[in-house]
Parts: sequence; C-alpha cells; structure tokens
Amino acid sequence: MQENFSKVSRNNLPNILSLSRIFLTIPIVICIYINTDFSNIIAMLLVLAAAATDVLDGLIARRMKLITDVGKFLDPLSDKILICSIFITMIETIHIPFWAVILIIVRELAVTSLRSMAVQKVVLEAKWAGKWKTALQLICILLLLSKFKIYGLYLFYLVVILTLFSGAMYFISYFKKYDKNP
Repeated sequence: MQENFSKVSRNNLPNILSLSRIFLTIPIVICIYINTDFSNIIAMLLVLAAAATDVLDGLIARRMKLITDVGKFLDPLSDKILICSIFITMIETIHIPFWAVILIIVRELAVTSLRSMAVQKVVLEAKWAGKWKTALQLICILLLLSKFKIYGLYLFYLVVILTLFSGAMYFISYFKKYDKNP
C-alpha cells in the first residue's frame, strides 16, 4: 500500500487549519468562562468555525495529496486540545460532571499515547467511532452552550460512553495489528 506524502511545509493548508483549531480554543474557552448569553453565542460560532476547520483539513489533505506525518499527528491533537479545554471549562460554568470529564481526558491521553507508540510499528487509522465521537462532542458542546442545555447534558453522557467505546476500539485494533507485526 503506497500513500502520497508531501514534504512538511509551513504552507501546508491542512496543517494550518489544524493549527488554527488550537488557536481558536483560547477565545472559545474565554467566552465559555464569561458564560453570558452573548459570550455563549460567540463561543458557539467559534466552535462551528473550529468544526469547519476539522472537516476541511481532512478533505483538502486527501484531495490535494497534502497528507503529512505532521498532519496525521496535528489533526487529532488539535481536536483533543479543543474538546478537553472546553469540557474542563464547562465543569465550572455549565456544571458538567468532573468525573466524566476526567474519563474523557484519560481516554484522549491514552489514545494519543497509543498512536505515538504505534507510529513505529503499525499504522493506526482513525476509526468510525472516533469520528462519531468527535462529531457528537461538538454537537454536545453546542447544545450545552444553547438554550437546549438539558439535551446537551443528556447527550454528554452518551458522549462519555462513545468516547470510552472508541478508545477501546483503538486499543483492540492496535493489539490485533501488533500481534501480526511485532
């Protein structure tokens, strides 16, 4: 299986989009921390912008053959920084459960560590459950910031379950592939 990898470049648009998601995290967290109707609307708009960069970076990378090792690492890292920062802020402002946020963070750290280890031995692709997890996390965040907060709280518990499930899928995939390529 041969893949096209471009040279790592500062002009790599998908990587720039992934980096922009990290920078968008700062104003999003500030707006959530302010926790007024207006600041929550601004946070929602910024979350939508961040979600758009998440969709676009992958599409552009594949279509323009700009897939890089940096991008493979940066894209999921950007998602994790964004989501974990928002959920940590929401513990205080929206009163989501601390224990559930800790589970999400532990899963994110575990999968990131696993992917870092796997780079040397096996290719660990993004799983469908991981993509759904990220999408539902973003929808959950938007609901928690909206007038439909109660639905966001219900969805949050589903997100926690899907987050743990998708993490388990990554570990199962890793150990199956590692057994074949020790």
